[in-house]
Amino acid sequence: MITQLTHKNHYVPQFYLKRWSSDGKKILCYRTLVSHENVPFWSLNSIEWSFFVTDLYTSMLRGQFTDNFERWIKEIYEEPALSAICKLEAGKKLTTENINNLVQFLALQDIRTPQNYFETLSHFKNNFPEVADKVLKELNKKLEKGNIHDFNTYPKKDNQFASAISVKAFPIDNEEIRGIQLKISASFDRDIWINEQKHLLNNIAKRLLSHSWSILETAPSMDWYASDHPVVRLNYYGSHNYDLRGGWANKKGNVFMPLTSKYLLFTQIGDSVVNNPVLSEEKTLELNDIILKRAFRFIFSVREMNRVKKVRHRIVNSDLLKEEVEFWQGWQVT
Repeated sequence: MITQLTHKNHYVPQFYLKRWSSDGKKILCYRTLVSHENVPFWSLNSIEWSFFVTDLYTSMLRGQFTDNFERWIKEIYEEPALSAICKLEAGKKLTTENINNLVQFLALQDIRTPQNYFETLSHFKNNFPEVADKVLKELNKKLEKGNIHDFNTYPKKDNQFASAISVKAFPIDNEEIRGIQLKISASFDRDIWINEQKHLLNNIAKRLLSHSWSILETAPSMDWYASDHPVVRLNYYGSHNYDLRGGWANKKGNVFMPLTSKYLLFTQIGDSVVNNPVLSEEKTLELNDIILKRAFRFIFSVREMNRVKKVRHRIVNSDLLKEEVEFWQGWQVT
């Protein structure tokens, strides 16, 4: 049976966005990057036809395009998370399995977004000199032992992004010198990013399951915001003193994500569950402000809120917007 390739890849699932929608079809959206200052602050966007990138998760397998990653995350992460969220909304008690499914969904949402792609690319560029130096040292050891054949078989265990690096050897034989010249190149493409996501989900993300997780409710008559990068990894030092460079295992760090407009999945690493899940107005505002600051290009809300404009000033830059649109258009397979 031939299945049709999925091209429209939502980096925030439609079932998730519907938790902030009044009709299940449209969602109120605040853009953090606009082309002109006269663009309205808020707009109603179609859930089905927004917040996706064509072929975002399409990859190559034996010379053919495949959507295996899209199908895999839907079955293993999205569908179990949807079941748990529906159960939460119905007021039913969540099982340990339900909580684990939500935690794994959180891990997915932390690494599948355009925001993550750009951050991972920046991390790769910043760390490439160090990785390349380590690779060269490993290859020099092989040369010293007389092993000069396959230079792409260098030890990769401790080298993040090693699959993005290729090494070629060129013999040098002239009057002045005889030996081998090594050329290291790197390419951080779609397949490398998808493979990195698979590695994180299958291995590193398991650490999240060892933390104690709570479901926090907003203060009465308040709602959580959501965004196109809804997961926050927080290093919290005190009120209004924090940074957004936390990890999945940083002691005393916070990791959280809104599940609906009323419920938020939360952990403080190393601590037990929160005893009072219904938050004060002050705490709801603080966490909401952090969600706004972590957003990439879109913020979602059940109603227009002036606070969003105060906390997250939008960027007016038509050239940058055009550059990003053209970048993702070039992502499409042909």
